[in-house]
Amino acid sequence: MNNFIKKSTVILVVLSLMFTSTLTGVFAEEELGEQGSPDQSTIEQISETIEIRKNEDTDTMSVMLEWNNVEGAQYYLIMVLCEGNSEEPVNTQECSFVLSNMIEGSTYSFTVRAYDEFGTLIADGSCESTLTKPEEPTIEKVKNIRVIRGYNSVILKWSAVEGAQGYKVYCRWINGTSNDNVMPSTPLATVKGTSYKMAMYPERKYNFWIVAYSGSGASAIVSEAALVKNVQKAHPLYYTLRLKKTTTLKCKCGGHRAVKTTFKKGSTVSAYWFSKGVYRIKLGKHRYSIKAIYCSGGQSKPEANNPLNKEEIEYFIKELKPKKKTKYIIVATLYTQHGYLMKRDSKGTYRMVREFPLSSGKAATPTPRGTKLKIWKRIKKRHGRPKWMCFYSINAFHGLKGREKIRGNTSSHGCIRLNNTDRDYLWKTVPLNSGVVVY
Repeated sequence: MNNFIKKSTVILVVLSLMFTSTLTGVFAEEELGEQGSPDQSTIEQISETIEIRKNEDTDTMSVMLEWNNVEGAQYYLIMVLCEGNSEEPVNTQECSFVLSNMIEGSTYSFTVRAYDEFGTLIADGSCESTLTKPEEPTIEKVKNIRVIRGYNSVILKWSAVEGAQGYKVYCRWINGTSNDNVMPSTPLATVKGTSYKMAMYPERKYNFWIVAYSGSGASAIVSEAALVKNVQKAHPLYYTLRLKKTTTLKCKCGGHRAVKTTFKKGSTVSAYWFSKGVYRIKLGKHRYSIKAIYCSGGQSKPEANNPLNKEEIEYFIKELKPKKKTKYIIVATLYTQHGYLMKRDSKGTYRMVREFPLSSGKAATPTPRGTKLKIWKRIKKRHGRPKWMCFYSINAFHGLKGREKIRGNTSSHGCIRLNNTDRDYLWKTVPLNSGVVVY
């Protein structure tokens, strides 16, 4: 009997403890539920306060999350999803946070949750963004470069580069060395506009580089270096001379006057200029003058395949600044064996109205040059050829015999030969005393 009472007492104690534990767990669960799951109406939505902006000053992808302060919040938990994959949460007490080393082109979802001092969620918000790395500065090339040759200079012109504050012009004289095509380290000039004028030596060729810049320093360059190769001013016509007799000449240079050179009969020399019956020749560093009466035969070397275009010939005449403003000017450029008829417009500017090939004097009988010549006499017929327009002594513009055509070489006795159609046009159009330039 006693054993039965003892067993009954133990069972009653165990059941009492189990009942008490169950009630305690229910109350605890209800209390936890009241603290951990607040009413949704009390949560402050902060999604509209989050801003994402790109940091374009660094090479790494970065974003900054910002939001308004939540009253009662002790800390914020930032959760990041990249293309649906969760990254390590970040805990912060500030209302902003910078996330670095993001992946370019990836779509991110950012969630910010605010917790109070008891670890209870009191506010949250989210936003999305697809990140794009800041673009590099656009590197363009200076385009549409053209060269305008004049009487004693050239003008370089080009199109403007967007964002450029100015341009640096580099120049190298081509002298046959390996670095002719290498851009110099120091610019020849820095210009604000889109053109540059440069005086040129007639016997030299140049390479030009044009670079656009947006500020100071090498990092401010906004274009590639555009190269213009083999720029050459319209140079004088070269002559190949053959000497009639042996002659000894003194150098005409200031520091070389004691230097003498003997030119043997039958030898050939190249002259780079002719004026008033005298040729100028160059041998190394020395220059000599030789009279035309000592020379015979030979042919000049015209650049007939490189004539001046309309813009160049008009600039050519503008540079000459003719004092006598005649209605027409005939221009004969012997180095290219081309002629141009220029007409003065209402503003006093000469415009090209006709271009034509010509043939000037050969080496033994060169054509006289000058920039202040004029049509001083008109002859209806001479030496079997009609319509002569004399510009220097008896030297004249005239046509050819029969069906001959200009071939781009020098073959006259000092006159300037034209195709008959061009001769007829000039005879009909150009009056007496019109200007003439032979260069």
